[in-house]
Amino acid sequence: MDDLEKAVEKQGIVWEDYKQQMRNGLLTQKVIQQEVGGRMDIGPDEIKKYYDAHKQDFVRAEQVDLSEILLSTEGKTPEDIAAIRTKADDLHKRVVNGDDFAELAKRHSEGSTAQDGGELGLYERDQLAPQLADAVFKLDKNGVTDVIQTRTGFEILKVNEHYQAGLQPQDKVSDQITNIIYKQKMDPAMRSYLAELREESYVTVKPGFTDTAAVPGATVIQEVAPTPDAVTKKKGKHKVPLPNVNGGL
Repeated sequence: MDDLEKAVEKQGIVWEDYKQQMRNGLLTQKVIQQEVGGRMDIGPDEIKKYYDAHKQDFVRAEQVDLSEILLSTEGKTPEDIAAIRTKADDLHKRVVNGDDFAELAKRHSEGSTAQDGGELGLYERDQLAPQLADAVFKLDKNGVTDVIQTRTGFEILKVNEHYQAGLQPQDKVSDQITNIIYKQKMDPAMRSYLAELREESYVTVKPGFTDTAAVPGATVIQEVAPTPDAVTKKKGKHKVPLPNVNGGL
C-alpha cells in the first residue's frame, strides 16, 4: 500500500482523492450489478436459440482456455530463485487442496493478468511453447499443471475449459453465450435504468449546458441567468416567491 500511495502521488494525484475515486467506482459497479445485471434473466431457451443461430461461431480447432499464476525469477539470485520455487510449490499445493485459483492469482501472481484472476484466454496448441502445450493439452476442464519452470519464472496453469476440434457442444459454450447475451442487453438496460433514475429525480440544468440525455416527460428544472428586473428587486430587498414544482424543492 505504501508503494501504491507513492506511485499515485508521483502522478500528481492526492492519495485521499484516489481512494475516494476507487470507492465511488466500486460502489457504481455494485449498484450496476445489483440494479441492472441482477434483473437480467438469461434462461436456457435463450441460450439455445443463440447457439442454434450462431453455430458457425462455435466451430474451432482444439483449444484451451487458461489462467496462470506467475512468479518471476528475472534478475534474481540463485538463493532468491530457490525461495520463489518454494512459494510456487506452496501455491500449487493450496490450489490442489481447493483454494480458489483466481483469488490466489490476484494476491500472488506477478503476471500482467493478476488483476483478472490470472485469465489468459484461449490458445491453440501451436500458440504455446511446446513445454506449456504438452502440459495443458493433456488436461481436462479445471485441470491444473504442476509448477513449470520457464526462462522467466515459475508458472502454474489452470485449464478453465478444453475445447475439442469441431463444433463445440452447447454445454461447452453456454457460459460464453451467456456473456455475449449479457453484454448485448447491458447497454439498453443501463439506458433504461438511468432513464428510470432521472424520472424519479430532480435534475438542474445549468445555463449553457445542452441536456443531450433528457428523457421525454421527465421533471427537469432549467436554471436561468437572473433578469435585470430580478436583480433590481433583489437590490430593493423585495422578496420574490419561488414557484412550487411538484410539491416544492
